Amino acid sequence: MSLALRPRLHHQLIAAGDSRTLAQLEHLGIPSGEEPDGAVVAITLPTDAGPSRQVLAAALIDYTLRLDPLITEVRVSGLDGAVAEEIATRLPLEIVEPSAARADLVVAVGASDHADLVLDAGGWVASVGEELAFEDGRVLNPLGPLAAACLGTAEIFKILFASSFPDTKGARRFLPAAGRFSCFDYDEAHGPGLEKMRIDAYLLGLGGVGAGAVRVLGGLGPHLEGGVALIDHDRLDLTNLNRVTYATLVEAHAGGFKVHSAARHLRAMCPNLDVVPHAEEFDRFKRTLAPRRGDRRYDVLITALDDDEVRHAAQRELPRVLIDGSTGRDFNARVERVVFGEWGCLGCTRRGAPAVHDDPDGCGNIADPRAPSLSFLAAFPGILAAGELVKEALGIEATLRGEFQHIFYAGPNPDLRSEPARRADCVVGCSDTSWLDAYRKKYAA
Repeated sequence: MSLALRPRLHHQLIAAGDSRTLAQLEHLGIPSGEEPDGAVVAITLPTDAGPSRQVLAAALIDYTLRLDPLITEVRVSGLDGAVAEEIATRLPLEIVEPSAARADLVVAVGASDHADLVLDAGGWVASVGEELAFEDGRVLNPLGPLAAACLGTAEIFKILFASSFPDTKGARRFLPAAGRFSCFDYDEAHGPGLEKMRIDAYLLGLGGVGAGAVRVLGGLGPHLEGGVALIDHDRLDLTNLNRVTYATLVEAHAGGFKVHSAARHLRAMCPNLDVVPHAEEFDRFKRTLAPRRGDRRYDVLITALDDDEVRHAAQRELPRVLIDGSTGRDFNARVERVVFGEWGCLGCTRRGAPAVHDDPDGCGNIADPRAPSLSFLAAFPGILAAGELVKEALGIEATLRGEFQHIFYAGPNPDLRSEPARRADCVVGCSDTSWLDAYRKKYAA
């Protein structure tokens, strides 16, 4: 089936002055008030595509449509029309018959002799520029396909931005990416197949980064058991719809809480997972678990937000494992995994303001308010964070020790993986013996 999808979020529902996508383009160098002409992108999928390629194609179409107004139309061939109709529940779209006019960019999922860009994925691995030889396992792994969708949308963005604004600072820095990337080891390893898994997780933040994690969890479907608590006091609106990919148009118009929308999505996708939404700030939520920090236990806590003060408060809660996903103003994304006391914690790597030792919930600065607002960029660290959760659930030893950064100006680089050292001036105090003793006591066998 061939369809043309025309996004209608910008100008029709969001004024130019309220567009976070346009704000991002201005940060990359286009003059304020200037807009791209809009391009037509064609995405092709083989008719015999397996589940991994179908997941990749659906996510790629979704993320590409959210580049509006950089794109005006996405032409799709080889995908079930029901996918387009489902996306239309989450984005305002016009679905029409494609015209005969030539597309500005042709992207193929899988092999193609006539594409400008080839993407593929299987298991833990994403590929930009080449087809993979891969057979889907019994349990679909959504990590490689979703990572490939983000990396592929980034290439689409770079190509179209550079062609529309070749003299900007952003276009001059963009480099094409190619090769394979693994969510398993942040290099190229294929990793093991998935099986039914059980999680005990807390997801703090349901914005763009949290949406990436939600998409992975939803992709695991009935194979995911256990429980997840969702914590966020923010509400949906049309201006954040471009990044909050789990939300529907109806929910955005109603202005409900993000956690309720994310919970509705996960319950529909993961019938064996206990999903509990908490529409409140973290400081209030944590006190509902127990009055004392020592009695509050978190097996895995994922922080997916833009506030370093809240990150530090979460780190001081001493979760068994803390996984952080974040974006930065220089088109970079980062995932960090902390096992308290083994290497530097979030108080070492995201230092914020000087520590206030007599206020255990104090200190920290909010993250850069100019951080990127593009859906693929925000989702990528959330996808990687969810990948770390999957590895924890399966007991895989390839879990990240420290942090991995990806700078979308170029391609994934395993050299940007590191194990942060503990700092003597850590704002959390992870070198303090009393904190280390409290952590060991909390999780003593």
